[in-house]
Amino acid sequence: MINVGNNGKKLQEAFAQIEDELRTQYAATYTPINSKMDGTFRHLSMECRGDGLKVQTRRGYYAPAPDK
Repeated sequence: MINVGNNGKKLQEAFAQIEDELRTQYAATYTPINSKMDGTFRHLSMECRGDGLKVQTRRGYYAPAPDK
């Protein structure tokens, strides 16, 4: 959340910050090797090599549950 109140300059700065963040985001896809549809939680981890780089990801996902 970016609080700008009623300040037009802060609003401009907020949009500049959002624009900068969106320009440095990437989307990665993942195809699991485990194809079991058992509804269990699957842990994911990702790391980034390089100074000052960080990765934000979900901790994992739930596999699809079996049809009943």
